[in-house]
Amino acid sequence: NELEGIYEIEEGIEHRMQKAMTHASSYEEYLSLVKTKRYTWTRLQRMNTHLLMNVKKKTMHELLEEKKAPYIRLLGMTRKGQQYLSLVKKELDVPLVSKLSSF
Repeated sequence: NELEGIYEIEEGIEHRMQKAMTHASSYEEYLSLVKTKRYTWTRLQRMNTHLLMNVKKKTMHELLEEKKAPYIRLLGMTRKGQQYLSLVKKELDVPLVSKLSSF
């Protein structure tokens, strides 16, 4: 149950992690037992870092809610995107920046 509360550990991967912990004799073997098409090495390493650091989902979600972006930086768009932005531009909570020099 504790594994469920760790940040980025989702979709039942905690069961696979627990099973691999009992069978693996090294970290590399553990990762190879947990790895699937859905979970890359990098993602698994990140999950394990969160596990070792005891980073909770609740804490991270609270931090992410507090730290919202001060602006949206527009890098490029299509004609369709341009039409969409003209419709929603005034409804945005933060400024939309297309030219950084003018911001």
